[in-house]
Amino acid sequence: FKHFKVCLDVILDRGDDATRSGVNNLDVSAGMLYGMIHQRYILTKRGQDRMARKFERAEFGRCPLLECEAQPVLPLGLRDDPGLAAVHVFCPRCKRVQVCAHRAAGAV
Repeated sequence: FKHFKVCLDVILDRGDDATRSGVNNLDVSAGMLYGMIHQRYILTKRGQDRMARKFERAEFGRCPLLECEAQPVLPLGLRDDPGLAAVHVFCPRCKRVQVCAHRAAGAV
């Protein structure tokens, strides 16, 4: 990964502006690195446990359909390529995939 250390410094909010100034598209590269780290993390036992707790607390939202009785939903990425698709949610009760209405979601 090109400029790995500089991108990691951006993600961890460390380093100085002088180091960052020489790298083109640093925000894009740091965002891509963050996404790759996140993908790996949620596959670990610790990541799975954390996702389960977030699901139980309905941090990803609830299904808007009345017949689902406010069932918690799970986030779902339909594309692996960052920035090409909005985040969706999956309801395990009705088995529907819907566009995420959560305020923090967007094209990731």
